[in-house]
Amino acid sequence: MIPPKSVAITPNGYRVTLLPGDHRLVTHAHVFLLPMGRAMKSGDGDYHLCLFPNEDTPRCFYAPEMGY
Repeated sequence: MIPPKSVAITPNGYRVTLLPGDHRLVTHAHVFLLPMGRAMKSGDGDYHLCLFPNEDTPRCFYAPEMGY
C-alpha cells in the first residue's frame, strides 16, 4: 500500500511520487507516470504499487474506483 498523498491524477494518467518510507522498497525519491489504463481496481479502496525486480521498476498498480 502507498499513501494517497503520493498519487496525483493528471490528464496523462497517474503521477506517483514516492519518497523513502512511502513504500517498503523505496530508498530514494521516484516519480512514475502510469497511464490510466494500466491501473487495476483496488479491492480495498487504497492505492498499491508493486515494484519488481527493483525499486526503479513499477510492475503493477492498483487504484480505487474514481468517484468514491
